[in-house]
Amino acid sequence: MVSPEPEVCVVERSPADEFLVLACDGVWDTISNEELCAFIHNRLRVCNELRDVCAQVIDLCLYKGSLDNISIILICFPGAPQLSADALHQEAELEDLLEAKVAEIYEELCSAGEEPDLLSVLTVLASTAIPGLPPGGGIQSKRNCIISAYYQQRDTHNPAVPNGLGSS
Repeated sequence: MVSPEPEVCVVERSPADEFLVLACDGVWDTISNEELCAFIHNRLRVCNELRDVCAQVIDLCLYKGSLDNISIILICFPGAPQLSADALHQEAELEDLLEAKVAEIYEELCSAGEEPDLLSVLTVLASTAIPGLPPGGGIQSKRNCIISAYYQQRDTHNPAVPNGLGSS
């Protein structure tokens, strides 16, 4: 039974408060409060636009298997993390590392006589310890980077195969 009576409480804001998240259960069913706060904190240091942070949260929830409606509103307070040159550098290094790992896995699968499909690459990556992944997001939060790197490898090895159609 769904109650039409909301539970309302008042919390005094502190100058240390960073942001407020309003989200539906499609978000909260897949990620804990602590994980989401850590992920958003990290993403605010590498994203200029709040819509990009929200889009990454939605992608993360989808990649973690949410089947429910997903919506999020992010309100930043003056104490919110700001764009950081150091964080941007670490993000670029992480994406370079992921691209190299995808290339390595692709080559290993080819050498073993296997057809390197995206699921195989994602499965191997998920069982690999990768330093520097966004807190609260893990490998799922870098799935778009991994998919892009996979298609780059596939196009390099099989230039005649159009994206999204496989090799059958």
